[in-house]
Amino acid sequence: MLGNLGRVLKRYWIFLVIGAVAVVLIGVVPALTHSDDEEASTPTSAAAGGAPTAGASSAPDCDPETGKLMIPSRFFAPPCVSMWTADDNNGGATARGVTATEIKLVVRVPQSIPPGTGISDTTDQIKADLTDWVKLFNRHFETYGRTVTLSFQTGTGEDAAGQRADAIQVASEQPFATIAGGTTGQTYDNEAAARDIVTFTTFDTPQSLYEARAPYLWGVRSASEQQLLTILARYVGKRLAGHDAQWAGDPEMQSSTRKFGLLYPAGMDQNALKLFNQELGKYGVSMVDEIAVAATDQTNGADPQTSAQQAQAAIDKLRDEGVNVVVPFINYSALLTAQREATAQHYFPEWVVTPYGYNTTTALARYLDPAQTAHMYGLSIAAPPVTEGESEPERLFRWEYGRLPQAKSFGTHVAPGELYDLFLGIQMAGPNLNPKTFQRALFDLPAFGGATQSFVTTETWSYGPAAANEWPFDNYTGVADVAEVWWDPGATGIDESGHAGQGMFQYANGGKRLALDDIPSGEPNAFDPRGAVVSFGTIPPAELAPDYPNRHCERRC
Repeated sequence: MLGNLGRVLKRYWIFLVIGAVAVVLIGVVPALTHSDDEEASTPTSAAAGGAPTAGASSAPDCDPETGKLMIPSRFFAPPCVSMWTADDNNGGATARGVTATEIKLVVRVPQSIPPGTGISDTTDQIKADLTDWVKLFNRHFETYGRTVTLSFQTGTGEDAAGQRADAIQVASEQPFATIAGGTTGQTYDNEAAARDIVTFTTFDTPQSLYEARAPYLWGVRSASEQQLLTILARYVGKRLAGHDAQWAGDPEMQSSTRKFGLLYPAGMDQNALKLFNQELGKYGVSMVDEIAVAATDQTNGADPQTSAQQAQAAIDKLRDEGVNVVVPFINYSALLTAQREATAQHYFPEWVVTPYGYNTTTALARYLDPAQTAHMYGLSIAAPPVTEGESEPERLFRWEYGRLPQAKSFGTHVAPGELYDLFLGIQMAGPNLNPKTFQRALFDLPAFGGATQSFVTTETWSYGPAAANEWPFDNYTGVADVAEVWWDPGATGIDESGHAGQGMFQYANGGKRLALDDIPSGEPNAFDPRGAVVSFGTIPPAELAPDYPNRHCERRC
């Protein structure tokens, strides 16, 4: 679904060039002050400016059985809302970037896609697909007399300075929202949100930053560090602790009780680490050691030689301490370095792969050390991929335009996810649109997809306050469940860039989604092909939406 193929591809082409994934936020600037008068009053109807009520509607495009618009997608169909007409007053300029007729959206795109990345998308294709997606959502979502208008900002550079300069430039254009389309973008996302622009990111951002930037920074099925560490602690405590390291590459380790060692990025929020250990403590589990490892990404100012030396020392220490399960909560480039060092030291433990820093991306995992990946298993936010042309975004796009998006990675899988969340928040905020009503709209919607509906080709969508979700903090990322995976070096298939190759993640238990409170006890079904899936040829019938007629189609009606 959105995350499973696309979350990585939005930005990872640049990482294949530089061999790294950014994990350290650069240059946080204070958020600009804003007045409290943006907070909506609480009128009783959408026409009067209040938040609409999701559910049944007299609108002709509403399916009364589902309470959602008649769009052929279980995931993308928004809740029905009461009809709104041009005779109703939308309040005019309710926020920066919002007028009576317009909602301004700016998308930052790279100057070009570097050659040799394996990504065939061009910036022109990305722009064309974004334009089509915005047109599609404008047609089918209720925007209360306004139209989301799209403009593009060409990135000046992918380093921190370039991204920061671009965010400043975009802020001068006074948009309501922005997306960093097809770029590394982590610094851009942070800087844009700091300037009171509703911003969508696909990076594993610290929870503290989401809270500091609220209500402007939103993840798109890309978990915060605290979310990942919380669910990882439960997985280790309930599934792995107390059992032998049977999947280690060293025969002597296979008959010894698991002893865990954590690698984490230097500079990580220590509150996240504290939360991880508190959660582990509930199961009477602790790490033998926890070692900080510097990123190898030179765009973050790291010295690759220093990083390699730290990885060598860390692996040497874990080996000497008898650790037989390495938990690498580090980015892809650091994991690659650590695994190569482990092989050099003839150290073959289990590796508990985590959905952090693009580590569950097939296209990247194929470049990890095969002597180590053969013993790699764990958790993924992504759902199993669906054959090209059959995923929910592709089916929706084809329903609207009679063809598939031009960009096979960004246009097919990532763009619809970010734009869907934007348009959903706009619709459910009602006519009185501003960042605070936008936040309230997303927080008030019930969870759907994934584990909530026993779906396996989509993740659960669920933003919301701590009191209304399973996390012990507000959820700004939409993440609410995971799947169990293991690396199969012999499996073949298509990776996220559309390339066929050998080595794939297998999804245990048919790709079953597990919510935070649903992590079972007992060992996972890792390295067991029975019931495991690499991908789906098409969306399972139970997850397909009715094939509605398109009342707004361009090609035919």
